[in-house]
Amino acid sequence: MTNSDLAPEPEIHAPKIKTLNTVSVVIAALLVVVSIVVIGRLVQSSNQSESVHARYDACVSAATELRIASDYLTTQCRMFVMTGDSSYMDAYFEELFVTKRRDAAVDTLGLETGDANAAAELTAALAESNKLAEREMYAMRLTAEAIGTDPLPGQLVAIEVSPEDEALSNADKRSLAQSMVLGDEYREEKGLILQDVGNCAESLVRSLEQKVLDHDRMTDKLLGIQIAITVLLLLIVAFAAVSNHFLVTRPMRLHEESLREERPFAVVGSYEIRRVAVAYNSLLEEARRRGESLKHEAETDPLTGVLNRGPFSQLIEENSPNTALIVADVDYFKQINDRYGHEVGDAILKKVASTIVENFRSTDHVCRIGGDEFAVVATRISSSGRKVIEAKLAAIAAALADTSDGLPEVAMSFGVAFSDLLTGEATLYREADRALYVSKSAGRNAATFCGDEAPAEAQ
Repeated sequence: MTNSDLAPEPEIHAPKIKTLNTVSVVIAALLVVVSIVVIGRLVQSSNQSESVHARYDACVSAATELRIASDYLTTQCRMFVMTGDSSYMDAYFEELFVTKRRDAAVDTLGLETGDANAAAELTAALAESNKLAEREMYAMRLTAEAIGTDPLPGQLVAIEVSPEDEALSNADKRSLAQSMVLGDEYREEKGLILQDVGNCAESLVRSLEQKVLDHDRMTDKLLGIQIAITVLLLLIVAFAAVSNHFLVTRPMRLHEESLREERPFAVVGSYEIRRVAVAYNSLLEEARRRGESLKHEAETDPLTGVLNRGPFSQLIEENSPNTALIVADVDYFKQINDRYGHEVGDAILKKVASTIVENFRSTDHVCRIGGDEFAVVATRISSSGRKVIEAKLAAIAAALADTSDGLPEVAMSFGVAFSDLLTGEATLYREADRALYVSKSAGRNAATFCGDEAPAEAQ
């Protein structure tokens, strides 16, 4: 096969990290050369401008650090609200109350706020930042309550949740928390902080530049060039470091952790890595949906929509305390099929299943374990709740006797066993099945509770 037989590689219209780094180094090198020339001409005034430059660099670094710390807090808050992983909440409070990069940056900027405009901008930024922190902590408090974090971190205990929000369901609390830190209002508040910090930094830079002009007006032009070069160098270095970190290193590390934990990829980083993340997440979600669909199909009776024998067997093997098992047969179902046909028989089975589901709790498990045989695994109920079971069985019998829906009247025989009455080698299913046999032997259309000598009528 020749090269002409090979399909041409598709063009990729995206910058390469290697190209970005090379350009950054070349530009930085050129700027350093120019800077040396300028510094040579500023030797006489360097002593006077040295402290000014140092303060300027500190302000720029502090402004950058303030943004980074603020973004870090935002990320940790959002990740906790979205995932419920308490490690993000711990990282948030460690940054806010221990590391305090934001406070250190504010202190640095505060030393230079002799300028009224800069002081006003910094004050506004602090006010907005505190307001944003209150919103973030409120959202984390809602999330912590929703996922059942116990005990609550001390920092969240003091956060008071409004009665309206406290009354929300856990799902609604999580939804409200996510909207609070992902919505437009949050982004606007975040933008105000960055704008005020940027305005403060600009005010401080202008103030320091004016001080440099006061030291030596004759070096104004050269000093401006030097400042520009310094800023460009900082930006080049920051660009190279940040681009490598945020576009490649950090996303790859996050993706590696996600692979180990079988979590979706965070859609971050360069264009290529984002595309990979989106494709992976799509495949992961599709696999999850297929898995849930297969599980549902495997565990659900296709005719009635209730659980089938597979999950039923697992439920009765768990031997959970305070459990009642009700097994039931449709009386004379074969004759009904023979007389009315299988279509009517199927409709009756659907009616039986829906009637049982309607009369038991959502926490109970309704199963079809045979052709016309059904079972209910009722949780958190002991033999003291016998009258509750009797009432439910009577309601089911009455509903099945109602022919207003066009279906013939049917009756059922029931057998009931309670886990708290089991002794020796007895099992729930064995005792319930034995009670069902008593009901059927006594003429059907009856309910027998394990331990009774004779059944009671089901209606």
